[in-house]
Amino acid sequence: MERVEDRVNVPTHNPIMSCPRRAALSASTIALLSGCSVLSSDDETADSRLANIGIANGEGAAHTVAIRLDWEGERILDRTYDIPPDRPDQDRQPGVAVERVWPDEPAQFTISGKLNDEEWITLNPADRDYPDCYTAEGTIRSASVIRWFTGTSPSFCKNAQSDYENWARWNESRTE
Repeated sequence: MERVEDRVNVPTHNPIMSCPRRAALSASTIALLSGCSVLSSDDETADSRLANIGIANGEGAAHTVAIRLDWEGERILDRTYDIPPDRPDQDRQPGVAVERVWPDEPAQFTISGKLNDEEWITLNPADRDYPDCYTAEGTIRSASVIRWFTGTSPSFCKNAQSDYENWARWNESRTE
Protein backbone atom coordinates (compact mmCIF):
# COMPACT_ATOMS: atom_id res chain seq x y z
CA MET A 1 0.00 0.00 0.00
CA GLU A 2 1.43 3.40 -0.95
CA ARG A 3 2.00 5.93 1.82
CA VAL A 4 1.24 9.54 0.99
CA GLU A 5 2.91 12.22 3.05
CA ASP A 6 3.24 15.87 2.12
CA ARG A 7 1.61 19.29 2.39
CA VAL A 8 -1.06 20.52 -0.01
CA ASN A 9 -2.34 24.03 -0.67
CA VAL A 10 -6.03 23.83 -1.44
CA PRO A 11 -7.71 26.06 -4.06
CA THR A 12 -10.39 28.45 -2.85
CA HIS A 13 -13.29 26.45 -4.29
CA ASN A 14 -14.01 22.78 -4.67
CA PRO A 15 -16.93 21.44 -6.74
CA ILE A 16 -17.64 18.71 -4.21
CA MET A 17 -18.25 21.51 -1.71
CA SER A 18 -19.80 23.88 -4.29
CA CYS A 19 -23.54 23.62 -3.60
CA PRO A 20 -25.12 26.76 -2.22
CA ARG A 21 -24.88 26.58 1.56
CA ARG A 22 -28.54 25.96 2.32
CA ALA A 23 -28.80 23.27 -0.33
CA ALA A 24 -25.59 21.67 0.94
CA LEU A 25 -26.87 21.69 4.50
CA SER A 26 -30.16 20.10 3.42
CA ALA A 27 -28.42 17.52 1.27
CA SER A 28 -25.91 16.60 3.96
CA THR A 29 -28.65 16.25 6.58
CA ILE A 30 -30.71 14.00 4.30
CA ALA A 31 -27.63 12.00 3.31
CA LEU A 32 -26.54 11.67 6.92
CA LEU A 33 -29.95 10.43 8.05
CA SER A 34 -30.57 8.23 5.02
CA GLY A 35 -27.91 5.72 6.01
CA CYS A 36 -28.80 5.44 9.68
CA SER A 37 -30.47 2.07 9.32
CA VAL A 38 -27.88 0.48 7.01
CA LEU A 39 -25.69 -1.88 8.98
CA SER A 40 -23.37 -4.64 7.89
CA SER A 41 -23.93 -8.29 8.60
CA ASP A 42 -22.86 -9.83 11.87
CA ASP A 43 -19.83 -11.69 10.54
CA GLU A 44 -16.78 -12.04 12.71
CA THR A 45 -14.66 -10.15 10.16
CA ALA A 46 -16.60 -6.91 9.96
CA ASP A 47 -15.32 -4.45 7.36
CA SER A 48 -16.58 -1.26 5.68
CA ARG A 49 -15.89 0.38 2.33
CA LEU A 50 -14.60 3.95 2.55
CA ALA A 51 -16.32 6.30 0.12
CA ASN A 52 -14.72 9.73 0.66
CA ILE A 53 -13.14 12.04 3.21
CA GLY A 54 -13.82 15.77 2.89
CA ILE A 55 -13.21 18.95 4.89
CA ALA A 56 -14.92 22.34 4.39
CA ASN A 57 -13.90 25.63 6.01
CA GLY A 58 -16.85 27.66 7.34
CA GLU A 59 -14.58 30.12 9.15
CA GLY A 60 -13.32 33.55 8.14
CA ALA A 61 -9.70 32.47 8.74
CA ALA A 62 -7.46 30.00 6.91
CA HIS A 63 -6.74 26.74 8.74
CA THR A 64 -4.40 23.79 8.51
CA VAL A 65 -6.00 20.36 8.79
CA ALA A 66 -4.02 17.15 9.21
CA ILE A 67 -5.56 13.86 8.05
CA ARG A 68 -4.31 10.33 8.70
CA LEU A 69 -5.76 7.13 7.31
CA ASP A 70 -4.78 3.78 8.80
CA TRP A 71 -5.86 0.89 6.55
CA GLU A 72 -5.70 -2.69 7.83
CA GLY A 73 -3.21 -1.57 10.49
CA GLU A 74 -0.93 0.35 8.09
CA ARG A 75 -0.76 4.15 7.82
CA ILE A 76 -1.34 4.91 4.14
CA LEU A 77 -2.08 8.64 4.36
CA ASP A 78 -0.49 11.30 6.55
CA ARG A 79 -1.07 14.70 4.99
CA THR A 80 -1.80 18.30 5.92
CA TYR A 81 -4.03 20.66 3.96
CA ASP A 82 -4.03 24.46 4.07
CA ILE A 83 -7.64 25.49 3.55
CA PRO A 84 -8.37 29.14 2.71
CA PRO A 85 -10.92 31.19 4.66
CA ASP A 86 -14.62 31.27 3.89
CA ARG A 87 -15.71 34.42 2.06
CA PRO A 88 -19.21 35.74 2.83
CA ASP A 89 -19.51 37.24 -0.67
CA GLN A 90 -19.52 33.74 -2.23
CA ASP A 91 -22.04 30.93 -1.92
CA ARG A 92 -19.40 28.20 -1.67
CA GLN A 93 -17.18 27.16 1.19
CA PRO A 94 -13.55 26.36 0.45
CA GLY A 95 -12.65 22.77 1.15
CA VAL A 96 -10.82 19.65 0.12
CA ALA A 97 -11.75 16.15 -0.95
CA VAL A 98 -8.96 13.92 0.31
CA GLU A 99 -7.31 12.03 -2.57
CA ARG A 100 -8.37 8.40 -2.81
CA VAL A 101 -5.24 6.43 -1.90
CA TRP A 102 -7.19 3.48 -0.48
CA PRO A 103 -8.55 0.45 -2.36
CA ASP A 104 -12.21 0.34 -3.31
CA GLU A 105 -12.90 -2.70 -1.16
CA PRO A 106 -14.16 -3.41 2.36
CA ALA A 107 -11.51 -3.25 5.09
CA GLN A 108 -10.88 -2.19 8.65
CA PHE A 109 -9.64 1.40 8.86
CA THR A 110 -9.60 4.53 10.98
CA ILE A 111 -9.59 8.18 9.93
CA SER A 112 -7.88 10.71 12.21
CA GLY A 113 -8.01 14.46 11.82
CA LYS A 114 -6.89 17.52 13.68
CA LEU A 115 -7.25 21.23 13.19
CA ASN A 116 -4.20 23.48 13.54
CA ASP A 117 -2.36 22.28 16.67
CA GLU A 118 -5.36 20.73 18.46
CA GLU A 119 -5.71 17.08 19.50
CA TRP A 120 -6.38 14.26 17.04
CA ILE A 121 -9.96 13.03 16.67
CA THR A 122 -10.31 9.48 15.36
CA LEU A 123 -13.31 8.13 13.46
CA ASN A 124 -13.80 4.38 13.35
CA PRO A 125 -16.49 2.47 11.43
CA ALA A 126 -16.62 0.03 14.36
CA ASP A 127 -18.44 2.80 16.26
CA ARG A 128 -21.26 2.46 13.69
CA ASP A 129 -21.23 -1.38 13.70
CA TYR A 130 -19.17 -1.55 10.49
CA PRO A 131 -21.68 -0.26 7.92
CA ASP A 132 -21.29 -1.48 4.35
CA CYS A 133 -20.29 2.04 3.28
CA TYR A 134 -18.71 4.84 5.33
CA THR A 135 -17.94 8.46 4.50
CA ALA A 136 -16.53 11.27 6.67
CA GLU A 137 -17.15 14.98 6.16
CA GLY A 138 -15.70 17.61 8.47
CA THR A 139 -16.62 21.28 8.71
CA ILE A 140 -14.39 23.81 10.46
CA ARG A 141 -16.64 25.89 12.73
CA SER A 142 -14.17 27.68 15.00
CA ALA A 143 -10.43 28.09 15.41
CA SER A 144 -10.27 24.83 17.36
CA VAL A 145 -13.23 22.69 16.24
CA ILE A 146 -13.91 20.42 13.28
CA ARG A 147 -17.45 19.06 13.37
CA TRP A 148 -17.33 15.57 11.89
CA PHE A 149 -20.33 13.96 10.22
CA THR A 150 -20.30 10.36 9.11
CA GLY A 151 -22.64 8.79 6.63
CA THR A 152 -23.45 5.17 5.93
CA SER A 153 -25.68 5.27 2.86
CA PRO A 154 -24.66 2.77 0.13
CA SER A 155 -25.06 5.59 -2.42
CA PHE A 156 -21.87 7.20 -1.06
CA CYS A 157 -19.80 4.19 -2.13
CA LYS A 158 -21.65 3.78 -5.42
CA ASN A 159 -20.65 7.30 -6.57
CA ALA A 160 -17.38 7.75 -4.64
CA GLN A 161 -14.92 7.35 -7.52
CA SER A 162 -16.86 9.56 -9.95
CA ASP A 163 -17.30 12.25 -7.26
CA TYR A 164 -13.55 12.27 -6.67
CA GLU A 165 -12.74 12.26 -10.42
CA ASN A 166 -15.01 15.29 -10.93
CA TRP A 167 -13.13 17.10 -8.17
CA ALA A 168 -9.75 16.12 -9.67
CA ARG A 169 -10.73 17.40 -13.16
CA TRP A 170 -11.96 20.67 -11.67
CA ASN A 171 -8.77 21.03 -9.63
CA GLU A 172 -6.59 20.47 -12.73
CA SER A 173 -8.50 23.16 -14.65
CA ARG A 174 -7.87 25.63 -11.79
CA THR A 175 -4.09 25.14 -11.99
CA GLU A 176 -3.71 25.42 -15.79
